[in-house]
Amino acid sequence: MQPTQNISPAAYLRSRVGRVCVALQGATVTELLSRAQAALAESQFLEFRLDSVDHPAAAIAPIAEFLSEHKARHGDVAVIAPCRRKAYGGGFAGTLVAELAILADAAKAGFALLDLEIESAEECSPAQLETLRQTGAALQISFHDFAQTGDPDAIFERIQQFSPEFVKIVSTARSLTDSMRMLNWLKERSGEAQLVGIAM
Repeated sequence: MQPTQNISPAAYLRSRVGRVCVALQGATVTELLSRAQAALAESQFLEFRLDSVDHPAAAIAPIAEFLSEHKARHGDVAVIAPCRRKAYGGGFAGTLVAELAILADAAKAGFALLDLEIESAEECSPAQLETLRQTGAALQISFHDFAQTGDPDAIFERIQQFSPEFVKIVSTARSLTDSMRMLNWLKERSGEAQLVGIAM
């Protein structure tokens, strides 16, 4: 799914998709696509965790074909492409350059949103980030804390320096208070950016 010429990728996504995105993982492309087929019964907004398969670069073409076939029968599906590296909690063992190449290829294949973890964004040169932006897909920069609920304001400022179309902050809730803190923060800051906030 790609936006029309006069609409930004972020605006196009907001106008076309629901609020619930189904995240998909699979050890193989076949497994990933099987889960996508099942998920489409409930949602037209999917996240393909490319870092979950053995060869993410090789998974893009089959996913693109699957999406094209679905579109011909049922209409567009909005899809997100993350390829998070192992050092930052993902499954991809490759380099930053390889990660960026996979994301760029995903955009060419029709992925509407590219998810880049903040650690990789901070390693990128301005030229590398600009290359991702030139793909036409929207850019989401994400932060994950697998241990605790930190300071979302500090994380937000860290991400916003890159001016992404979407900001995603995922923390780990150790109590109901942690969950409420994330919900309240989303309410307070939602007018400043397109936010995704999750308390795991």
